[in-house]
Amino acid sequence: MIFRDFIFILKHATNRFCVFSFAAYGALWTVIESVSAFDSQLKPTGAIEYGVLVLLSLTVGAWKAWPSKHIEICIPISDSSVVVEFGDIFSKEGCIAIQVNEFFDSLLGDHVSPQTLHGQFIRDVLGGQSASFDALVESALAGVPHEVVQRRSGNSRRYKIGTTASVDVNSKRYLLFAFAKTDIVTLKAYATLHEFWDALSGLWEVARVRSNGNPIFVPLIGTGLSGVGLPERYLLELLILSFVYHTKKNKISKQVTIVLHPSLRRMIDLKSIKLGEQ
Repeated sequence: MIFRDFIFILKHATNRFCVFSFAAYGALWTVIESVSAFDSQLKPTGAIEYGVLVLLSLTVGAWKAWPSKHIEICIPISDSSVVVEFGDIFSKEGCIAIQVNEFFDSLLGDHVSPQTLHGQFIRDVLGGQSASFDALVESALAGVPHEVVQRRSGNSRRYKIGTTASVDVNSKRYLLFAFAKTDIVTLKAYATLHEFWDALSGLWEVARVRSNGNPIFVPLIGTGLSGVGLPERYLLELLILSFVYHTKKNKISKQVTIVLHPSLRRMIDLKSIKLGEQ
């Protein structure tokens, strides 16, 4: 892990490493020059003294450039905050949000890729039982408006983007929210920024009621097979912005944690993520 962090610095944070190293060197040298004006013996003269100075400067640069694994952003004029961290969302204890397609499909394979969080939920949490997924969704969405679509296979009920089914499995609450649209012929899932925002709006509305004060964990949506085509960092900032916007309208939760897959550490530098003035 430490080796991979060094590789991250070399590839993605070299500029910040150099800037902070030189800044630290400059600050230390200024202090030394100021103090040595009163006592010349305090000024470094040998290779060892200079080596220590350089080593301290490089240490500061590495510390400032070292990739963060966890950040917390406090939302102004509220008691809510957003935490961003790397990890496995299914290992969390609380209310877990999982994006699905508009049909809430349950058949693993062409309809639902086992590599998506939707597929992992069916495969790992429900033991691959598509019927169990359908039963949970049908119960949670009873009475929710939908359109019946004739398809060759898969579920026929198409729900509005943002529709969220709150289901409980093994003492955990999952919020399954419709994020992607699906081509009824090719079964290709796709989403735009419009779906991105609408999906989160629907999720926050249900999370506000169904989280019961428990921690809420949300994945980074918009990547993968049904991605909207934006870099991961921009998607993360939009996700944070969505939570901030809806929190200021009506509090959702004291804290929401965005859980990023560990593979995204090479693409997202958490130290560069800032909320800014809202």
